Amino acid sequence: MTYFPFDQHVCDVKLVSATLLLPNLVMTDTNPEISLDDYKTSTEWDVITTWAITEELPPLETLSFANLDASAMYKASIVLRRRSDYYVVHMVLPCVFMSLLVVLTFLIPSEAGEKVSFSVTILLAFTVYQTIIVDTLPRSSDTTPVLSIYLTIQVAMSSLSVVASMLVLNVHHHDPQKPVTDWTKTLVYGYLAAVTFQRQLVRDLRLNERKATKIQVKQSDTFSTDLDSGLHDTVDQFQEAAALSEKNPFPAATQPAVSGYGHYWKVAAAILDRFFLFLFLLVIALTSVVLLVVLPKINNY
Repeated sequence: MTYFPFDQHVCDVKLVSATLLLPNLVMTDTNPEISLDDYKTSTEWDVITTWAITEELPPLETLSFANLDASAMYKASIVLRRRSDYYVVHMVLPCVFMSLLVVLTFLIPSEAGEKVSFSVTILLAFTVYQTIIVDTLPRSSDTTPVLSIYLTIQVAMSSLSVVASMLVLNVHHHDPQKPVTDWTKTLVYGYLAAVTFQRQLVRDLRLNERKATKIQVKQSDTFSTDLDSGLHDTVDQFQEAAALSEKNPFPAATQPAVSGYGHYWKVAAAILDRFFLFLFLLVIALTSVVLLVVLPKINNY
């Protein structure tokens, strides 16, 4: 049952006489295969192949009369493979579709305010779905079906998506008055931006920072010149412009919604969102292919 619903089984039927031993009873196999002329097609199982052989069982030396002759045995074997179409349509595909919804969580903008609620809804859907199909799965503690392992992994991924969404929202709505830490710049702006192809966001962020610095330097030079010339009205205008510049250090085209370092945190949240998107997509794709395609194919061969 390990590969349920893609499992394959070999059923053996052994015929042994309890009274007649060799050479009084000799069994021969006239046909190496079992005749399926009277077989009725099953809706759940396919007969892959059959074979029949005769063997000799050694004497039962554990008995008190240990000098008995060997006995003949006729062994018929049938290879059965479960017809998985019903289980694929009603169990496997819904699970795969819900796992893809986990990936879509990271495509929802942080400003929408629906990331956590959407991921929690998917987690609840997985939980309800697991309770529904648990009665269909074979109950055995010796082996765990592949479908159960796959469903458990998807529930775990859905739970982690809730945690990841909370992390992204925490970074997105971080205190704009606190600067970005050095390790965040190294990890997010450096490595994760390269992995997720988001270097352009970092370039635009640094370009806006340089432009803001040039504006502040130019305004500082203007202030020094006007101060020397005694133009007090110009000084007042500069002070107003400097105050606005400190509150909004970015050009109007890329103006952040909040003052301070808010735009830096939002860029970091966007990069984290894209990183989790790629990470969850990779893990879900690998588990789906390995558990639902590769392992059943290996079992069938």
